[in-house]
Amino acid sequence: LRSKSDIVDAALNSVEAADLVILASPTYRATYTGLMKVFFDQFPQDALRGKLALPVQTGGSADHSLTIEYGMSPMVRSLGALVLSNTIYAWGAHWEEDGSPNDLLSSLVTTAVEEVETLTN
Repeated sequence: LRSKSDIVDAALNSVEAADLVILASPTYRATYTGLMKVFFDQFPQDALRGKLALPVQTGGSADHSLTIEYGMSPMVRSLGALVLSNTIYAWGAHWEEDGSPNDLLSSLVTTAVEEVETLTN
């Protein structure tokens, strides 16, 4: 048991067993949330070696769109993951009035999926 929670341990084990780790967080104070940091801090050095990682972050505007490059990507790289070059940062302009993703956001997701397919085939 690494944590004091069977649920957290199961989540940690799921990440360790995955080939692709999709980590997603809202932007909070210009970076990913503290809860995500606490979760990934429980992994030992190189725990994600050999895994692909797709960072996804949401925000209120484009103002913090580089937070993936300066925060989330380095965090998972420090654990040995290969971070996809096509990360996804989405904000209000990426959503239709009905809450569905617009064409630009759909294109970002498609590009990331194509990158995963290229790297895994």
